[in-house]
Amino acid sequence: MDLLLKPMTAPRNKIIGCVLAFLTALAFIIFLTAPRTCPADETVAADSPAEKIHITSDRLLADQNSQFVFFSGNVKAIQGATTIFSDSVSVYYTDARNATGTYTQDSISKIIASGNVRIEFEDKTAYCDQAVYMTDNKSLTLSGKDARVESHGNFISGEKITIYQLTGQIIVDGSEEKRVQAVFQPTKKISMPDLK
Repeated sequence: MDLLLKPMTAPRNKIIGCVLAFLTALAFIIFLTAPRTCPADETVAADSPAEKIHITSDRLLADQNSQFVFFSGNVKAIQGATTIFSDSVSVYYTDARNATGTYTQDSISKIIASGNVRIEFEDKTAYCDQAVYMTDNKSLTLSGKDARVESHGNFISGEKITIYQLTGQIIVDGSEEKRVQAVFQPTKKISMPDLK
């Protein structure tokens, strides 16, 4: 990739802005995969502080001119009970900033995790070759030879799994080589003894 060969000419504060944009995007992805267990009478404040995000990788490339941040080599991102593993993560963003000049969640246009992607959250695990999050339509697409989401022996798999956050719709596509599979384990129903 020519992007990797370009010298970094951006000032330090612009690089920090790129990294902050990525962290905001990662927090949003983790928000998407987090369980929604808020009681009906409680609301979560939009400005409530988020849990810290800890990211490790072998390398980081930030290119302000191309509006691109790239983490590569054994990428691991942790926030709360959610962990994302992949070979690389690319974040594409626009120059949109808030009134204070800070990059926001709205600055991110696309996030791509590639290579041996594994997302662990609560009691669920997603596996794929590539995960792409598009901010314009709030969709997460898992793709690869065996894209799969599993939990407690239940799973769905196919060549492509697309999750639309706004509608709650999930579409699983197969191919000639790989048909869609879904396995649902029935839960044991505990019967109460008749006390009459």
